[in-house]
Amino acid sequence: MPTRPLHLSLLLLSACAPREGSFVVTDPGAWRATAVDPFPEHAEGRVACADHWLEDGIVEVDTGDCPYLLIAQPAQVEGLVGDMISGGVLWDTLFAEAPAEAHIALSIDGEPLWEERVPVPSSSGWARLELTLSEPILPGAQIAWHLHNHGLNRWNLLNLTLTAP
Repeated sequence: MPTRPLHLSLLLLSACAPREGSFVVTDPGAWRATAVDPFPEHAEGRVACADHWLEDGIVEVDTGDCPYLLIAQPAQVEGLVGDMISGGVLWDTLFAEAPAEAHIALSIDGEPLWEERVPVPSSSGWARLELTLSEPILPGAQIAWHLHNHGLNRWNLLNLTLTAP
């Protein structure tokens, strides 16, 4: 049975191999409604929804159908301290009857890690999400998007990737 110790040695060597490159953190088709809102103070008088659709692997949201989006999914990979998570949010021209502010945020296990505020009305634009992890993320940690604005507007949530240094 000399092959068994050799097999075990190969497994141990691969487990110690350095991680390099980019990894997909989220699956565009796996977003689901969540009750965990990292900004409960924003929810006053609003009902959370999860109405979204996929177009070419990008999550699209129409705030005419879903003015207070809360969606989450388990992390697909482990993130270590120093790893970088990147992604982004695109929006079409933003309309509202009265001036307001849109708020979009990303949280992990209920802790906000990134957020952007966008004046409404405003022209189309985008925000780059880029952050370096100060704490690890375990596979299965709940990654969530929070989005709300006033008006009938369209948003695109780009897939999240993790880059190991």
